[in-house]
Amino acid sequence: MIEATAKEANDEEPEDRLRCVDDTFVAHAQGREISGDEELRQLIGTELGECIGNWVSGKASKKKKKLVSGDSSRSREGVIDITTDAAAADAFATAFKERLVYCNAQWYYKAVQVLEPISVEYVQGLAKQFFQQQIEKIATAGAFAVPAARSCLSRARINAAVELSRSGFQVDGASIDSTVDLLGLADGNVFDLNTGKTAGNGHGLVTKKVSASVVPNNQCPRWLKFLDEIFQGGRLLEHRRNKVSMVRC
Repeated sequence: MIEATAKEANDEEPEDRLRCVDDTFVAHAQGREISGDEELRQLIGTELGECIGNWVSGKASKKKKKLVSGDSSRSREGVIDITTDAAAADAFATAFKERLVYCNAQWYYKAVQVLEPISVEYVQGLAKQFFQQQIEKIATAGAFAVPAARSCLSRARINAAVELSRSGFQVDGASIDSTVDLLGLADGNVFDLNTGKTAGNGHGLVTKKVSASVVPNNQCPRWLKFLDEIFQGGRLLEHRRNKVSMVRC
């Protein structure tokens, strides 16, 4: 009906009008209050407003409403608001706050502990997949949510969400690789050169990485041979042997 009205009125922004309809469907599925009836009656008259109200609230809509009856809190469990660019950006930033970093016009992704540089296209793909998952959750919350997929999964919505979310991932460039004793390994973990162990949570942001992995309690023959030559197999050598671990390239 909105599409036909916009066409008849030669509306210059028909897509925006339809997007508003889709957003309203999503809001209804999430149990949020829908307003505008009184304003509509003021614009077109009470009689016509009530007529339109009867069109959209007849037996067919009651049947749809029955499909989502039951425990409303359970049906909407896990549903996140992505009906606007700002809401979608906030939801995306919250979901990936432990995985994504943005610094100096560069995106980074942390699969394990090491930050890997990625393209903006990769981030767009993550956003697309995330919003698709949210649409599936919204769809299960009520039959009225299905039409919202058109606007929530549009290129404009995804790109806007990625762009607006950058502030939520922004870090100071000085904080990246600020601890020189931390080194990224091939498996994505961070190695502490001071302790000789894998660093736990709470370490700095690390992008430096080598194509090597740690082999605990392993020994390097070349290193032991060097110690033998320098210390001639003394007690200091045995002490050093007990502390040696090998990094296999």
